[in-house]
Amino acid sequence: MYSDAPRPQAGNAAPAGRKGPSLTLSAALYLLAVVSLVALGLYSAPVSAFLARLFPHASLQTLDLLLTALYYLPFLLLPVALLLRREGGVEAARLHSISVRAMLGIVMLALASVYLVQCVSLLWTMLLEGLGVPYLNTEMVLPTTTQGVMLMVISIGALPGVCEELFFRGALLSGFERLGTKRAVILTAVLFALLHGSLAGLPGQLLLGLMLGYLAFAFDSVYASITFHTVYNAAIVLINVYMAGGEVTAEEEALLSQGTFAYMGGWSGVVWIVVYMAVLLWLVRGFVQLTERRRRALEIRPLPAREKSMPAGAAAMLVLAALIQLGVYALNTYAASVALGGAA
Repeated sequence: MYSDAPRPQAGNAAPAGRKGPSLTLSAALYLLAVVSLVALGLYSAPVSAFLARLFPHASLQTLDLLLTALYYLPFLLLPVALLLRREGGVEAARLHSISVRAMLGIVMLALASVYLVQCVSLLWTMLLEGLGVPYLNTEMVLPTTTQGVMLMVISIGALPGVCEELFFRGALLSGFERLGTKRAVILTAVLFALLHGSLAGLPGQLLLGLMLGYLAFAFDSVYASITFHTVYNAAIVLINVYMAGGEVTAEEEALLSQGTFAYMGGWSGVVWIVVYMAVLLWLVRGFVQLTERRRRALEIRPLPAREKSMPAGAAAMLVLAALIQLGVYALNTYAASVALGGAA
């Protein structure tokens, strides 16, 4: 997976030989992921109850890991694995090694991105609340033991980090590259954000999708995006576990009840968030500049469009998947409005 040795084939030869799934097959894979996720969400209660009966002594984190695996392994990882066996796996999925130095840089980028995305999410949340748009704010059920924390890191960090990247930046990115690399990065980022079904997290997920697509392209390696995604998700879990140990004062609770804008200190808080974002974006820009030098030195270039437009069947499947996810957003918004009405 990781190597310090130069990889001369990472230039034009690799992209030229990359096949990947067709546009129609790529769209079908995404539709399968959406439908299976919605179905599992609808039947999560009976499935969870069945798992609890099957493993009566399992902890909550173990059951969550099993439920997560029931989605990622058969509906994301298995179709991609079967597909890549047929489509010339290594090149199609960018299964190329990256150096240890590059990996460490990506780890640092992921940790910085945790706070960058948090800043974006805070500003977006303030906007939603200011416009009176209800949203669901799901909270993690945090473990109290070391074993529970490790299981949650695997469930939320490692499993999605590996499976989602092999799916989005491995199979779908190479498939949609028939429309050109730049379009493929943007399209997979949008589909990635939509799949998560969170209105509050939408801008942050879109930003992450763009960064993950860029990393896979710029390093010509899905291991780059897997490293970033896994570290990012694991850091979210560990930060939440750490923050849960602190006590919330009565003053903080009073401010939080008034909304995110008041809790963050009003306009002065907004200014500080923007300042933090500027610093973090400067750090990200420095990483991108170094990465671009490496990319050009290895002659890793974006592919031009091989197909001018999306086939009608592929477009129809993507539209159907998007409509299903928009329905999920609408239902979540309605549930949030009902919850707010009940609280009032």
